[in-house]
Amino acid sequence: MTTATPPLAPLVATDVSALVDTDLCTVLYNYGTPAADSVQRLGGIEGIVTFKSGVARNVPYRVAKAWREGVTADGKKIAGAPKVHILPNAATEAEYAQACGLSAEAVSPQRTAAALKGMSVGQLIDLLGPDDARLLADAVYDALGLHHSTAFAGSTKKQR
Repeated sequence: MTTATPPLAPLVATDVSALVDTDLCTVLYNYGTPAADSVQRLGGIEGIVTFKSGVARNVPYRVAKAWREGVTADGKKIAGAPKVHILPNAATEAEYAQACGLSAEAVSPQRTAAALKGMSVGQLIDLLGPDDARLLADAVYDALGLHHSTAFAGSTKKQR
């Protein structure tokens, strides 16, 4: 049985119209395309900004606006102007995906499963972060009808 997925509601947290040049924001650069452990860098008047998996946090809004216009914060043209998305610093991963036009439907379940099978547990934890990895593990245990408190009770295998 297939059910229709309801359309995503607009996220108010992605509105940056109230930000001023000195506010800090989150910037997405090639979000969703680099490998989970990739590091990219863009220059700004305050120095080099590092993007981990396409995300940089605490970027001055004036620097992010300049990148969006295809120039550095001091006005120099950027070769191959980067495509960036500017979000408030408090934006979530779900908001990153929505800002970039990514959706669960855009990636086939088979491709997602193949990618997960190709990762070690440690890589998955590094990719998701410990908190989200725990949430995923809890959801999987719930779906399988397993008890969380006893799931690892007899395991002597190193988890990472």
